[in-house]
Amino acid sequence: MEIIQTFLQKGAVWPLEITQAKDSNGNLRYFTDPGGTVRPLLGWYPQSTPDLVKQSIGNLMDIPVGFTLRNETLGTRLLEVLEEPNNQVATFLVKKYITEAVARFEPRIIIKDITSEITKTELTVHITYSIQNTQIEEEITNTLTV
Repeated sequence: MEIIQTFLQKGAVWPLEITQAKDSNGNLRYFTDPGGTVRPLLGWYPQSTPDLVKQSIGNLMDIPVGFTLRNETLGTRLLEVLEEPNNQVATFLVKKYITEAVARFEPRIIIKDITSEITKTELTVHITYSIQNTQIEEEITNTLTV
């Protein structure tokens, strides 16, 4: 588990969750308030989970290239595909744009499969991926709407 946590690193998972603090051995931590009552030590603590990677991929798909101030290359060009017919060209472009963005901004994953469906108002993308140096395989489905 230590290798997985080191590789995944730590960060915030949205929505933020208030949890009870744990020490380095995994034991729950407590504190004594001024009145002498022992209470659980609660707060927001960075997490090291596959959810961080999944959230990162979702964010990457939701952000159009050029939208983020001071990091204009962050994101994908998926919005450009939204008005295209649902054909092999659109499918190729979705795979290309996601693969390029993931290679650049989320090198912790290996993409196994990307499927997409385009309607007049939505682009739904389904990605199956694994997290490098782990046995973890995950899926994410994301829908962009005009």
